[in-house]
Amino acid sequence: MILFQEKLMTGLGLSPADPKDRACFAPALALCVAFIALPFCLLLPIDSDRTMPLLLVPAVALGWKISRPVAPLVLGLMIWALAAMVVSTLLADYPARALVSASATLWVIAGGMTVRNLAPCRRAVRLVLAGITLGAALGALLVSQGAGLSYMEFPLYWGPRIFGLHQFVGAVAAFYLLGNSETRSWQRVALALLSLVILTGLMASGSRASLVGWGAFLLFWLWRGGGADRRFLLTWATSLSIAGFIIAYLIGQPFYGMGLPSALARTAEATTVEGITSARSYFWSVVWHQGLNSPWIGHGADAYQYIQPRLHVAQPHNELLQRFYEYGLAGLVPLGLLLLAAIGGAFRPRNLPDTGTWSLQSWASSAVAGAGAVGLFDGAFYHMVAFMAGALFVGFALGANTPLASARSVVGLHKILRPGLLLALVAILVHSWLGHLMLRAYPVNPDDPAARLLRVFPSTTHGLSNWLNRWKQTQPDVVMEWIVWAQTHSNQQPEFHLAAVQIYLSQRDFISAERELRACLPKVRDIELPDVERLLVGVSTKAREQAAAAGPNLK
Repeated sequence: MILFQEKLMTGLGLSPADPKDRACFAPALALCVAFIALPFCLLLPIDSDRTMPLLLVPAVALGWKISRPVAPLVLGLMIWALAAMVVSTLLADYPARALVSASATLWVIAGGMTVRNLAPCRRAVRLVLAGITLGAALGALLVSQGAGLSYMEFPLYWGPRIFGLHQFVGAVAAFYLLGNSETRSWQRVALALLSLVILTGLMASGSRASLVGWGAFLLFWLWRGGGADRRFLLTWATSLSIAGFIIAYLIGQPFYGMGLPSALARTAEATTVEGITSARSYFWSVVWHQGLNSPWIGHGADAYQYIQPRLHVAQPHNELLQRFYEYGLAGLVPLGLLLLAAIGGAFRPRNLPDTGTWSLQSWASSAVAGAGAVGLFDGAFYHMVAFMAGALFVGFALGANTPLASARSVVGLHKILRPGLLLALVAILVHSWLGHLMLRAYPVNPDDPAARLLRVFPSTTHGLSNWLNRWKQTQPDVVMEWIVWAQTHSNQQPEFHLAAVQIYLSQRDFISAERELRACLPKVRDIELPDVERLLVGVSTKAREQAAAAGPNLK
Protein backbone atom coordinates (compact mmCIF):
# COMPACT_ATOMS: atom_id res chain seq x y z
CA MET A 1 0.00 0.00 0.00
CA ILE A 2 2.81 2.40 0.89
CA LEU A 3 4.58 1.55 -2.38
CA PHE A 4 1.40 2.23 -4.34
CA GLN A 5 0.95 5.59 -2.59
CA GLU A 6 4.51 6.59 -3.36
CA LYS A 7 4.11 5.67 -7.03
CA LEU A 8 0.83 7.57 -7.18
CA MET A 9 2.41 10.62 -5.58
CA THR A 10 5.30 10.52 -8.02
CA GLY A 11 2.95 10.13 -10.97
CA LEU A 12 0.93 13.14 -9.83
CA GLY A 13 4.00 15.33 -9.41
CA LEU A 14 4.51 15.15 -5.64
CA SER A 15 7.64 13.96 -3.89
CA PRO A 16 7.26 10.99 -1.47
CA ALA A 17 10.50 12.08 0.22
CA ASP A 18 9.12 15.54 1.08
CA PRO A 19 7.24 15.50 4.45
CA LYS A 20 5.14 18.46 3.36
CA ASP A 21 4.05 16.66 0.17
CA ARG A 22 3.25 13.47 2.09
CA ALA A 23 1.06 15.35 4.58
CA CYS A 24 -0.82 17.31 1.90
CA PHE A 25 -1.20 14.54 -0.67
CA ALA A 26 -4.37 12.83 0.60
CA PRO A 27 -6.59 15.94 1.04
CA ALA A 28 -5.28 17.45 -2.21
CA LEU A 29 -6.07 14.25 -4.12
CA ALA A 30 -9.53 14.09 -2.52
CA LEU A 31 -10.25 17.64 -3.68
CA CYS A 32 -8.92 16.88 -7.16
CA VAL A 33 -11.20 13.85 -7.50
CA ALA A 34 -14.18 15.78 -6.09
CA PHE A 35 -13.94 18.50 -8.72
CA ILE A 36 -13.42 16.02 -11.55
CA ALA A 37 -16.55 14.17 -10.42
CA LEU A 38 -18.57 17.36 -9.92
CA PRO A 39 -20.08 17.65 -13.44
CA PHE A 40 -21.20 14.01 -13.37
CA CYS A 41 -22.87 14.56 -9.99
CA LEU A 42 -24.96 17.32 -11.56
CA LEU A 43 -26.81 14.58 -13.47
CA LEU A 44 -28.06 12.96 -10.24
CA PRO A 45 -31.67 13.54 -9.08
CA ILE A 46 -30.65 15.63 -6.07
CA ASP A 47 -30.61 19.25 -4.98
CA SER A 48 -27.12 19.83 -6.32
CA ASP A 49 -26.89 23.37 -4.96
CA ARG A 50 -27.22 22.09 -1.39
CA THR A 51 -25.94 18.51 -1.61
CA MET A 52 -22.76 19.03 -3.64
CA PRO A 53 -20.63 20.16 -0.63
CA LEU A 54 -20.68 16.52 0.47
CA LEU A 55 -17.95 16.05 -2.15
CA LEU A 56 -15.69 18.04 0.18
CA VAL A 57 -16.20 15.75 3.19
CA PRO A 58 -13.28 13.36 2.45
CA ALA A 59 -10.84 16.21 1.84
CA VAL A 60 -11.88 18.07 4.99
CA ALA A 61 -11.64 14.90 7.09
CA LEU A 62 -8.21 14.08 5.68
CA GLY A 63 -7.08 17.67 6.07
CA TRP A 64 -7.64 17.92 9.84
CA LYS A 65 -4.14 16.59 10.47
CA ILE A 66 -2.65 19.62 8.67
CA SER A 67 -2.86 22.69 10.84
CA ARG A 68 -1.42 26.16 10.41
CA PRO A 69 -1.78 29.04 12.83
CA VAL A 70 -4.55 31.49 12.02
CA ALA A 71 -3.91 35.21 12.35
CA PRO A 72 -6.08 36.67 15.14
CA LEU A 73 -7.85 39.07 12.77
CA VAL A 74 -8.81 36.31 10.32
CA LEU A 75 -9.80 34.00 13.16
CA GLY A 76 -11.97 36.71 14.72
CA LEU A 77 -13.70 37.49 11.44
CA MET A 78 -14.47 33.81 10.81
CA ILE A 79 -15.90 33.30 14.30
CA TRP A 80 -17.93 36.49 13.90
CA ALA A 81 -19.31 35.34 10.53
CA LEU A 82 -20.16 31.86 11.82
CA ALA A 83 -21.90 33.31 14.89
CA ALA A 84 -23.99 35.58 12.64
CA MET A 85 -24.97 32.59 10.51
CA VAL A 86 -26.07 30.65 13.60
CA VAL A 87 -28.16 33.54 14.97
CA SER A 88 -29.89 34.24 11.65
CA THR A 89 -30.66 30.52 11.26
CA LEU A 90 -32.15 30.18 14.73
CA LEU A 91 -34.37 33.25 14.23
CA ALA A 92 -35.29 32.58 10.59
CA ASP A 93 -38.92 32.46 9.48
CA TYR A 94 -38.08 29.24 7.61
CA PRO A 95 -35.45 27.63 9.88
CA ALA A 96 -35.28 24.23 8.15
CA ARG A 97 -34.42 25.77 4.79
CA ALA A 98 -32.02 28.19 6.47
CA LEU A 99 -30.30 25.38 8.36
CA VAL A 100 -29.64 23.34 5.23
CA SER A 101 -28.32 26.30 3.24
CA ALA A 102 -26.13 27.46 6.14
CA SER A 103 -24.90 23.87 6.56
CA ALA A 104 -23.85 23.70 2.92
CA THR A 105 -22.07 27.04 3.33
CA LEU A 106 -20.29 25.76 6.45
CA TRP A 107 -18.89 22.75 4.60
CA VAL A 108 -17.74 24.98 1.75
CA ILE A 109 -15.99 27.23 4.29
CA ALA A 110 -14.33 24.11 5.73
CA GLY A 111 -13.11 23.24 2.23
CA GLY A 112 -11.62 26.71 1.93
CA MET A 113 -9.87 26.27 5.27
CA THR A 114 -8.46 22.95 4.09
CA VAL A 115 -6.81 24.47 1.01
CA ARG A 116 -5.58 27.38 3.13
CA ASN A 117 -3.49 24.81 5.00
CA LEU A 118 -2.32 23.31 1.70
CA ALA A 119 -1.09 26.64 0.32
CA PRO A 120 2.58 26.24 1.39
CA CYS A 121 2.75 22.99 -0.62
CA ARG A 122 2.80 24.20 -4.21
CA ARG A 123 2.59 20.70 -5.65
CA ALA A 124 -0.62 20.08 -3.68
CA VAL A 125 -1.98 23.41 -4.95
CA ARG A 126 -1.37 22.32 -8.53
CA LEU A 127 -3.11 18.99 -7.93
CA VAL A 128 -6.24 20.70 -6.57
CA LEU A 129 -6.33 23.20 -9.43
CA ALA A 130 -5.84 20.38 -11.94
CA GLY A 131 -9.07 18.83 -10.62
CA ILE A 132 -10.99 22.10 -11.04
CA THR A 133 -9.59 22.48 -14.57
CA LEU A 134 -10.42 18.94 -15.65
CA GLY A 135 -13.90 19.15 -14.13
CA ALA A 136 -14.72 22.31 -16.05
CA ALA A 137 -13.35 20.87 -19.31
CA LEU A 138 -15.42 17.71 -18.82
CA GLY A 139 -18.46 19.89 -18.19
CA ALA A 140 -17.90 21.68 -21.49
CA LEU A 141 -17.56 18.38 -23.35
CA LEU A 142 -20.69 16.95 -21.69
CA VAL A 143 -22.66 20.05 -22.69
CA SER A 144 -21.48 19.68 -26.28
CA GLN A 145 -22.92 16.16 -26.24
CA GLY A 146 -26.24 17.30 -24.72
CA ALA A 147 -25.84 15.35 -21.47
CA GLY A 148 -29.08 15.29 -19.51
CA LEU A 149 -30.97 17.31 -22.11
CA SER A 150 -33.88 14.84 -22.11
CA TYR A 151 -35.00 16.06 -18.67
CA MET A 152 -33.20 19.41 -18.27
CA GLU A 153 -33.85 22.83 -19.73
CA PHE A 154 -30.17 23.00 -20.67
CA PRO A 155 -27.59 20.19 -20.82
CA LEU A 156 -26.09 19.25 -17.45
CA TYR A 157 -26.33 22.67 -15.78
CA TRP A 158 -30.08 23.46 -16.13
CA GLY A 159 -29.13 26.88 -17.53
CA PRO A 160 -26.35 28.47 -19.62
CA ARG A 161 -25.38 30.97 -16.89
CA ILE A 162 -24.52 28.13 -14.48
CA PHE A 163 -22.49 26.55 -17.26
CA GLY A 164 -20.68 29.87 -17.70
CA LEU A 165 -19.90 30.02 -13.97
CA HIS A 166 -18.24 26.59 -14.07
CA GLN A 167 -16.22 27.53 -17.12
CA PHE A 168 -15.11 30.75 -15.41
CA VAL A 169 -13.67 29.00 -12.35
CA GLY A 170 -12.11 26.35 -14.61
CA ALA A 171 -10.36 29.00 -16.70
CA VAL A 172 -9.06 30.75 -13.58
CA ALA A 173 -7.61 27.47 -12.24
CA ALA A 174 -6.15 26.49 -15.62
CA PHE A 175 -4.22 29.73 -15.97
CA TYR A 176 -2.29 29.24 -12.75
CA LEU A 177 -1.19 25.82 -14.00
CA LEU A 178 -0.50 27.04 -17.53
CA GLY A 179 1.89 29.75 -16.44
CA ASN A 180 3.58 27.93 -13.57
CA SER A 181 7.32 27.75 -14.00
CA GLU A 182 7.41 24.09 -12.96
CA THR A 183 4.95 23.05 -15.68
CA ARG A 184 6.68 20.87 -18.26
CA SER A 185 6.44 21.51 -21.99
CA TRP A 186 4.08 18.62 -22.73
CA GLN A 187 1.91 19.60 -19.76
CA ARG A 188 1.76 23.17 -21.05
CA VAL A 189 0.50 21.94 -24.42
CA ALA A 190 -2.20 19.85 -22.73
CA LEU A 191 -3.16 22.75 -20.47
CA ALA A 192 -3.36 25.12 -23.43
CA LEU A 193 -5.80 22.76 -25.14
CA LEU A 194 -7.87 22.40 -21.96
CA SER A 195 -7.85 26.16 -21.50
CA LEU A 196 -9.07 26.63 -25.07
CA VAL A 197 -11.94 24.17 -24.47
CA ILE A 198 -12.90 25.96 -21.26
CA LEU A 199 -12.61 29.47 -22.68
CA THR A 200 -14.70 28.41 -25.67
CA GLY A 201 -17.33 27.17 -23.22
CA LEU A 202 -17.10 30.42 -21.25
CA MET A 203 -17.58 32.54 -24.36
CA ALA A 204 -20.29 30.28 -25.77
CA SER A 205 -22.29 30.26 -22.54
CA GLY A 206 -23.50 33.78 -23.19
CA SER A 207 -23.06 34.54 -19.47
CA ARG A 208 -22.10 38.19 -19.37
CA ALA A 209 -21.41 38.16 -15.62
CA SER A 210 -18.89 35.34 -16.05
CA LEU A 211 -17.21 37.25 -18.88
CA VAL A 212 -17.00 40.34 -16.66
CA GLY A 213 -15.42 38.18 -13.94
CA TRP A 214 -12.88 36.78 -16.39
CA GLY A 215 -11.92 40.27 -17.47
CA ALA A 216 -11.66 41.46 -13.86
CA PHE A 217 -9.43 38.49 -13.01
CA LEU A 218 -7.04 39.22 -15.88
CA LEU A 219 -6.92 42.97 -15.29
CA PHE A 220 -6.26 42.61 -11.56
CA TRP A 221 -3.51 40.08 -12.22
CA LEU A 222 -1.93 42.36 -14.80
CA TRP A 223 -2.02 45.19 -12.28
CA ARG A 224 -0.66 43.35 -9.24
CA GLY A 225 1.40 40.60 -10.84
CA GLY A 226 5.10 40.66 -11.57
CA GLY A 227 6.84 41.06 -14.88
CA ALA A 228 6.65 37.33 -15.67
CA ASP A 229 2.95 37.37 -14.88
CA ARG A 230 2.31 40.25 -17.27
CA ARG A 231 4.30 38.70 -20.12
CA PHE A 232 2.42 35.44 -19.70
CA LEU A 233 -1.00 37.09 -19.58
CA LEU A 234 -0.39 39.35 -22.57
CA THR A 235 0.67 36.34 -24.62
CA TRP A 236 -1.45 33.42 -23.47
CA ALA A 237 -4.58 35.13 -22.14
CA THR A 238 -4.92 37.31 -25.21
CA SER A 239 -4.38 34.52 -27.75
CA LEU A 240 -6.52 31.88 -26.01
CA SER A 241 -9.36 34.31 -25.25
CA ILE A 242 -9.48 35.48 -28.87
CA ALA A 243 -9.38 31.88 -30.12
CA GLY A 244 -12.17 30.90 -27.73
CA PHE A 245 -14.20 33.93 -28.83
CA ILE A 246 -13.89 32.99 -32.51
CA ILE A 247 -14.78 29.34 -31.96
CA ALA A 248 -17.75 30.29 -29.75
CA TYR A 249 -18.98 32.73 -32.40
CA LEU A 250 -18.78 30.03 -35.05
CA ILE A 251 -20.64 27.58 -32.81
CA GLY A 252 -23.53 30.02 -32.53
CA GLN A 253 -26.45 28.83 -30.39
CA PRO A 254 -26.54 25.03 -30.22
CA PHE A 255 -28.91 25.08 -27.22
CA TYR A 256 -31.58 27.53 -26.11
CA GLY A 257 -30.23 30.52 -24.20
CA MET A 258 -26.67 29.74 -25.18
CA GLY A 259 -24.39 31.65 -27.51
CA LEU A 260 -22.09 34.62 -27.59
CA PRO A 261 -24.13 36.32 -30.36
CA SER A 262 -27.17 36.14 -28.07
CA ALA A 263 -25.27 37.85 -25.25
CA LEU A 264 -23.98 40.57 -27.57
CA ALA A 265 -27.45 41.14 -29.00
CA ARG A 266 -29.03 41.43 -25.53
CA THR A 267 -26.52 44.08 -24.59
CA ALA A 268 -26.78 46.03 -27.85
CA GLU A 269 -30.60 46.03 -27.87
CA ALA A 270 -31.02 47.15 -24.26
CA THR A 271 -32.34 50.70 -23.87
CA THR A 272 -32.73 50.87 -20.08
CA VAL A 273 -30.65 49.97 -17.04
CA GLU A 274 -33.07 47.15 -16.31
CA GLY A 275 -32.62 45.86 -19.85
CA ILE A 276 -28.84 45.99 -19.65
CA THR A 277 -28.85 44.10 -16.34
CA SER A 278 -31.49 41.55 -17.50
CA ALA A 279 -33.89 42.86 -14.84
CA ARG A 280 -31.29 42.40 -12.10
CA SER A 281 -31.54 46.05 -11.06
CA TYR A 282 -35.20 45.38 -10.23
CA PHE A 283 -34.24 42.40 -8.07
CA TRP A 284 -31.61 44.46 -6.29
CA SER A 285 -34.12 47.15 -5.40
CA VAL A 286 -36.64 44.63 -4.06
CA VAL A 287 -34.09 42.71 -1.98
CA TRP A 288 -32.58 45.90 -0.57
CA HIS A 289 -35.92 47.24 0.65
CA GLN A 290 -37.00 43.84 1.99
CA GLY A 291 -33.65 43.47 3.75
CA LEU A 292 -34.22 46.71 5.64
CA ASN A 293 -36.98 44.90 7.56
CA SER A 294 -34.26 43.04 9.46
CA PRO A 295 -30.98 44.81 8.71
CA TRP A 296 -28.90 43.50 11.62
CA ILE A 297 -29.40 39.72 11.69
CA GLY A 298 -31.12 39.12 8.35
CA HIS A 299 -33.88 36.67 7.52
CA GLY A 300 -31.92 33.42 7.34
CA ALA A 301 -30.16 31.65 4.48
CA ASP A 302 -32.25 31.16 1.33
CA ALA A 303 -34.98 33.40 2.80
CA TYR A 304 -35.11 35.44 -0.41
CA GLN A 305 -36.92 32.48 -1.98
CA TYR A 306 -39.95 33.42 0.13
CA ILE A 307 -40.10 37.12 -0.80
CA GLN A 308 -43.60 38.05 -1.95
CA PRO A 309 -44.26 38.74 -4.73
CA ARG A 310 -41.50 36.31 -5.52
CA LEU A 311 -38.46 37.25 -7.54
CA HIS A 312 -38.05 36.00 -11.07
CA VAL A 313 -35.87 32.84 -10.73
CA ALA A 314 -35.91 33.56 -6.97
CA GLN A 315 -32.38 34.98 -6.66
CA PRO A 316 -31.10 38.49 -5.84
CA HIS A 317 -28.26 38.08 -8.38
CA ASN A 318 -25.93 40.11 -6.19
CA GLU A 319 -23.72 38.47 -3.59
CA LEU A 320 -23.59 41.45 -1.23
CA LEU A 321 -27.36 41.94 -1.25
CA GLN A 322 -27.93 38.23 -0.86
CA ARG A 323 -25.72 37.97 2.23
CA PHE A 324 -27.22 41.18 3.63
CA TYR A 325 -30.72 39.76 3.24
CA GLU A 326 -29.71 36.38 4.67
CA TYR A 327 -27.37 37.30 7.53
CA GLY A 328 -27.82 41.06 7.93
CA LEU A 329 -24.97 43.44 8.58
CA ALA A 330 -23.80 41.08 11.34
CA GLY A 331 -22.87 38.51 8.70
CA LEU A 332 -22.13 40.72 5.71
CA VAL A 333 -19.42 42.77 7.43
CA PRO A 334 -17.11 39.88 8.49
CA LEU A 335 -17.61 38.01 5.22
CA GLY A 336 -16.84 41.17 3.26
CA LEU A 337 -13.73 41.85 5.33
CA LEU A 338 -12.50 38.29 4.76
CA LEU A 339 -12.82 38.80 1.01
CA LEU A 340 -10.96 42.08 1.26
CA ALA A 341 -8.24 40.35 3.28
CA ALA A 342 -7.92 37.73 0.53
CA ILE A 343 -7.74 40.36 -2.22
CA GLY A 344 -5.56 42.71 -0.17
CA GLY A 345 -2.73 40.21 0.01
CA ALA A 346 -1.77 41.28 -3.50
CA PHE A 347 -0.75 44.64 -2.03
CA ARG A 348 1.58 43.13 0.58
CA PRO A 349 5.09 41.72 0.15
CA ARG A 350 5.24 37.98 -0.49
CA ASN A 351 5.78 36.01 2.70
CA LEU A 352 5.88 32.48 1.27
CA PRO A 353 8.52 31.29 -1.19
CA ASP A 354 7.40 30.65 -4.78
CA THR A 355 9.11 28.42 -7.30
CA GLY A 356 10.67 30.38 -10.13
CA THR A 357 9.03 33.73 -10.72
CA TRP A 358 5.48 32.53 -10.30
CA SER A 359 3.35 33.90 -7.46
CA LEU A 360 0.45 32.00 -5.90
CA GLN A 361 -0.24 35.15 -3.98
CA SER A 362 -0.95 37.43 -6.95
CA TRP A 363 -2.91 34.73 -8.80
CA ALA A 364 -5.10 33.81 -5.80
CA SER A 365 -5.92 37.43 -4.98
CA SER A 366 -6.79 38.02 -8.64
CA ALA A 367 -8.99 34.90 -8.64
CA VAL A 368 -10.91 36.23 -5.63
CA ALA A 369 -11.25 39.65 -7.29
CA GLY A 370 -12.64 38.03 -10.45
CA ALA A 371 -15.05 35.85 -8.47
CA GLY A 372 -16.15 38.91 -6.52
CA ALA A 373 -16.91 40.74 -9.76
CA VAL A 374 -19.08 37.83 -10.92
CA GLY A 375 -20.87 37.85 -7.57
CA LEU A 376 -21.89 41.48 -8.01
CA PHE A 377 -23.86 40.70 -11.18
CA ASP A 378 -25.04 37.11 -10.73
CA GLY A 379 -26.23 34.67 -8.11
CA ALA A 380 -22.87 32.99 -8.53
CA PHE A 381 -22.38 31.62 -5.04
CA TYR A 382 -25.83 30.13 -4.76
CA HIS A 383 -24.58 27.52 -7.23
CA MET A 384 -21.97 25.12 -5.91
CA VAL A 385 -20.11 24.83 -9.22
CA ALA A 386 -18.89 28.38 -8.54
CA PHE A 387 -19.15 28.64 -4.75
CA MET A 388 -16.99 25.60 -3.96
CA ALA A 389 -14.19 26.69 -6.29
CA GLY A 390 -14.54 30.31 -5.16
CA ALA A 391 -14.09 29.28 -1.52
CA LEU A 392 -10.93 27.40 -2.49
CA PHE A 393 -9.61 30.52 -4.22
CA VAL A 394 -10.21 32.48 -1.01
CA GLY A 395 -8.49 29.74 0.98
CA PHE A 396 -5.43 29.84 -1.27
CA ALA A 397 -5.35 33.64 -1.05
CA LEU A 398 -5.54 33.65 2.74
CA GLY A 399 -3.00 30.85 2.95
CA ALA A 400 -0.54 32.69 0.72
CA ASN A 401 -1.20 36.16 2.05
CA THR A 402 -1.94 35.97 5.77
CA PRO A 403 1.14 36.54 7.94
CA LEU A 404 1.80 33.69 10.32
CA ALA A 405 0.97 34.43 13.94
CA SER A 406 2.52 33.08 17.10
CA ALA A 407 1.04 29.91 18.53
CA ARG A 408 -0.05 31.75 21.66
CA SER A 409 -2.26 34.17 19.77
CA VAL A 410 -4.36 31.64 17.86
CA VAL A 411 -6.50 28.56 18.40
CA GLY A 412 -7.30 25.64 16.15
CA LEU A 413 -10.42 26.83 14.33
CA HIS A 414 -11.12 23.33 13.09
CA LYS A 415 -11.72 22.22 16.70
CA ILE A 416 -14.46 24.82 16.99
CA LEU A 417 -16.02 23.76 13.70
CA ARG A 418 -16.15 20.00 14.20
CA PRO A 419 -19.45 19.78 16.17
CA GLY A 420 -21.09 22.23 13.79
CA LEU A 421 -19.86 20.32 10.76
CA LEU A 422 -21.34 17.09 12.11
CA LEU A 423 -24.73 18.74 12.63
CA ALA A 424 -24.48 20.34 9.19
CA LEU A 425 -23.70 16.96 7.62
CA VAL A 426 -26.81 15.42 9.18
CA ALA A 427 -28.98 18.34 8.00
CA ILE A 428 -27.71 18.05 4.41
CA LEU A 429 -28.20 14.28 4.36
CA VAL A 430 -31.78 14.54 5.66
CA HIS A 431 -32.55 17.28 3.14
CA SER A 432 -31.06 15.26 0.29
CA TRP A 433 -32.93 12.10 1.28
CA LEU A 434 -36.31 13.87 1.46
CA GLY A 435 -35.70 15.69 -1.81
CA HIS A 436 -34.68 12.47 -3.54
CA LEU A 437 -37.83 10.67 -2.37
CA MET A 438 -40.03 13.45 -3.73
CA LEU A 439 -38.18 13.96 -7.00
CA ARG A 440 -38.21 10.23 -7.80
CA ALA A 441 -41.86 9.88 -6.65
CA TYR A 442 -41.13 6.99 -4.30
CA PRO A 443 -44.31 5.36 -2.89
CA VAL A 444 -44.58 7.29 0.38
CA ASN A 445 -47.85 7.43 2.30
CA PRO A 446 -48.98 10.45 4.37
CA ASP A 447 -48.38 8.60 7.64
CA ASP A 448 -44.95 7.20 6.69
CA PRO A 449 -41.86 8.42 8.60
CA ALA A 450 -40.57 10.36 5.58
CA ALA A 451 -43.82 12.33 5.26
CA ARG A 452 -43.95 13.05 8.99
CA LEU A 453 -40.32 14.16 8.92
CA LEU A 454 -41.05 16.55 6.07
CA ARG A 455 -43.78 18.22 8.11
CA VAL A 456 -41.35 19.04 10.92
CA PHE A 457 -38.33 19.67 8.67
CA PRO A 458 -39.63 21.33 5.47
CA SER A 459 -36.23 22.14 4.00
CA THR A 460 -37.61 21.44 0.53
CA THR A 461 -40.98 20.72 -1.07
CA HIS A 462 -39.64 20.43 -4.61
CA GLY A 463 -41.27 17.29 -5.98
CA LEU A 464 -44.05 17.17 -3.34
CA SER A 465 -46.58 17.24 -6.18
CA ASN A 466 -45.41 13.72 -7.07
CA TRP A 467 -46.60 12.48 -3.69
CA LEU A 468 -49.84 14.47 -3.89
CA ASN A 469 -50.68 13.06 -7.32
CA ARG A 470 -50.23 9.58 -5.90
CA TRP A 471 -52.57 10.29 -2.98
CA LYS A 472 -55.32 12.02 -4.97
CA GLN A 473 -57.22 8.89 -5.89
CA THR A 474 -57.32 7.32 -2.45
CA GLN A 475 -56.99 10.17 0.06
CA PRO A 476 -58.31 13.44 -1.46
CA ASP A 477 -58.92 15.05 1.94
CA VAL A 478 -55.31 14.43 2.93
CA VAL A 479 -54.12 15.98 -0.33
CA MET A 480 -55.97 19.23 0.34
CA GLU A 481 -54.63 19.36 3.89
CA TRP A 482 -51.07 18.97 2.56
CA ILE A 483 -51.68 21.63 -0.08
CA VAL A 484 -52.81 24.10 2.58
CA TRP A 485 -49.69 23.29 4.60
CA ALA A 486 -47.43 23.80 1.58
CA GLN A 487 -49.01 27.19 0.88
CA THR A 488 -47.28 28.39 4.05
CA HIS A 489 -44.08 26.33 4.20
CA SER A 490 -43.04 25.94 0.55
CA ASN A 491 -40.96 28.31 -1.56
CA GLN A 492 -43.40 27.43 -4.37
CA GLN A 493 -46.48 28.78 -2.62
CA PRO A 494 -48.28 30.08 -5.76
CA GLU A 495 -48.12 26.62 -7.34
CA PHE A 496 -49.90 25.10 -4.34
CA HIS A 497 -52.59 27.79 -4.40
CA LEU A 498 -53.15 26.92 -8.07
CA ALA A 499 -53.24 23.22 -7.18
CA ALA A 500 -56.04 23.96 -4.74
CA VAL A 501 -57.82 25.96 -7.45
CA GLN A 502 -57.74 22.95 -9.77
CA ILE A 503 -59.28 20.72 -7.10
CA TYR A 504 -62.04 23.23 -6.31
CA LEU A 505 -62.82 23.74 -9.99
CA SER A 506 -63.10 19.98 -10.47
CA GLN A 507 -65.63 20.02 -7.60
CA ARG A 508 -67.37 23.07 -9.16
CA ASP A 509 -66.71 25.03 -5.97
CA PHE A 510 -66.06 28.39 -7.63
CA ILE A 511 -66.28 30.36 -4.39
CA SER A 512 -63.36 28.47 -2.83
CA ALA A 513 -61.44 28.62 -6.11
CA GLU A 514 -61.82 32.41 -6.15
CA ARG A 515 -60.55 32.62 -2.58
CA GLU A 516 -57.42 30.64 -3.49
CA LEU A 517 -56.75 32.79 -6.55
CA ARG A 518 -56.98 35.98 -4.49
CA ALA A 519 -54.54 34.49 -1.98
CA CYS A 520 -52.21 33.54 -4.84
CA LEU A 521 -52.31 36.93 -6.55
CA PRO A 522 -49.90 38.86 -4.24
CA LYS A 523 -47.37 36.00 -4.29
CA VAL A 524 -46.68 35.66 -8.03
CA ARG A 525 -44.05 37.62 -9.93
CA ASP A 526 -44.89 40.21 -12.56
CA ILE A 527 -44.63 37.92 -15.60
CA GLU A 528 -47.10 35.46 -14.00
CA LEU A 529 -49.56 38.09 -12.81
CA PRO A 530 -51.57 38.53 -16.05
CA ASP A 531 -52.31 34.78 -16.30
CA VAL A 532 -53.56 34.61 -12.71
CA GLU A 533 -55.65 37.78 -13.17
CA ARG A 534 -57.29 36.41 -16.32
CA LEU A 535 -58.17 33.18 -14.55
CA LEU A 536 -59.52 35.14 -11.59
CA VAL A 537 -61.88 37.15 -13.82
CA GLY A 538 -63.54 33.99 -15.16
CA VAL A 539 -63.70 32.26 -11.80
CA SER A 540 -65.07 35.36 -10.02
CA THR A 541 -67.99 35.52 -12.44
CA LYS A 542 -68.94 31.93 -11.76
CA ALA A 543 -68.38 32.41 -8.01
CA ARG A 544 -70.90 35.28 -7.96
CA GLU A 545 -73.41 33.16 -9.88
CA GLN A 546 -72.87 30.28 -7.45
CA ALA A 547 -73.27 32.58 -4.44
CA ALA A 548 -76.48 34.06 -5.87
CA ALA A 549 -77.88 30.59 -6.55
CA ALA A 550 -77.07 29.44 -3.03
CA GLY A 551 -78.78 32.53 -1.60
CA PRO A 552 -79.33 32.51 2.16
CA ASN A 553 -78.14 28.89 2.39
CA LEU A 554 -74.59 30.00 1.58
CA LYS A 555 -72.47 29.78 4.67
